[in-house]
Amino acid sequence: MLPLATLCDSAKAEWGMPAKIMAIYHFSARIISRSAGRSATAAAAYRASERIRDERTGLVFDYRRKVGVAWKQIFAPADAPVWAHDRAQLFNRVEVGENRKDAQVAREIVVALPHELSQQRQIDLLSRFVRREFVARGMVADVCLHAKAGNQHAHILLTMRRIGPNGFGAKDVTWNRKELLEEFRAAWATHCNRRLRVAGAKASIDHRSLRAQGQTRRPTIHEGPSLTAMRRKGCTSRTDNINSLITQENNMSREIAGLNMPDELPPEKKWPSLGDNSLEPFPPGHFTDADVVFDKNYRGRMKEVFKDDGVEFGLGSNFGPHLRLVLPAGGEVRDYGRLIACENGSDAEAAATVKLANAKGWKQIKIHGAEDFRRAVWLEALRTGYKPEEIKGYEATTMDLKLARDLSLAPPPPPRHEIVRGHDGRKDAASGNGAKTALRPVGRKI
Repeated sequence: MLPLATLCDSAKAEWGMPAKIMAIYHFSARIISRSAGRSATAAAAYRASERIRDERTGLVFDYRRKVGVAWKQIFAPADAPVWAHDRAQLFNRVEVGENRKDAQVAREIVVALPHELSQQRQIDLLSRFVRREFVARGMVADVCLHAKAGNQHAHILLTMRRIGPNGFGAKDVTWNRKELLEEFRAAWATHCNRRLRVAGAKASIDHRSLRAQGQTRRPTIHEGPSLTAMRRKGCTSRTDNINSLITQENNMSREIAGLNMPDELPPEKKWPSLGDNSLEPFPPGHFTDADVVFDKNYRGRMKEVFKDDGVEFGLGSNFGPHLRLVLPAGGEVRDYGRLIACENGSDAEAAATVKLANAKGWKQIKIHGAEDFRRAVWLEALRTGYKPEEIKGYEATTMDLKLARDLSLAPPPPPRHEIVRGHDGRKDAASGNGAKTALRPVGRKI
């Protein structure tokens, strides 16, 4: 099932915590194959609302009356022939180049576009994603943006063979790997979140399944265009009824999860992945350290530390027992005892993780997760008194070090020295010459 993240407005009103804003996430891929009676020329003509004649079969596909295509463009490698940018020529050559009656002629990827972005920002998002993930691998991508009311999405039609100055070459079997598709899904989420941050939107998306996110709520059934059209006409379907029941169940589960759980909750030996945005002491602590989060004195001390920050506290059990810190600016930090994990990797969460690590008395810390999060934690840790050698997991760039020095967050690096020899009239036992030795900073006169 497709992980569709939605905005839950009732969270703040019912549980006294900020709502988590999530953009719609949809990413699906399928193969266009002759065995299914499909062709690349027909698919390209329909998605671009154009007229294309299939030179192999003589069939004409005319979809010029189709509306809703807001933008379209073909992206190809720099050394691709000129005809690769002509839709009719491109996909006719794709069809002619395949001889098998069950040939796979193209791959289609459909993505939902965040409605928080303007159309120009959506185009910029698509362009960056396609160039980085597909064209850089040698594919040609035909991208069409369909801007329907409440359903803004894009179709990306990809070639199955590498293209060069002389046209199409052999098929690259690595493009069919399931692992590569998962990389594309993760990359799309990363690109979307980056553009959402640039646009100043509070929403974010997560490509992982609900189970991988540590969420217990059940996913709803995906509703296609036919069911959406029925709803607009005031008709209901069996899928509508099922999704309504699932939504009620999820709301009830979230309400229960928002309550303080009893201290005697049996700990589960499940832990978050260190690949997520997280912080741990260095050297790492023990798994038994997790028991501390159920100690009332420990929780009371942490509440005292964050009393002026507007943080809401609670207990949870996803991926193991933990102390939940819900931040007023949005996001959540989870204290697992020997590990501190955060939800989105935002600057506010980075600051809270460092403050929590300081309160726990961690002398050295190790950072995991996205580069933006690791850099934010590195800077915040310097601000709170950690020394550079006490922070592991992030290799600071020259610009980072300059920023740290400008902010007086880190001591300047010691000057490099060279050995200088001169004469003082005394005899050197080795050379027999009178010499003296001194240290002089490189590039400075003494």
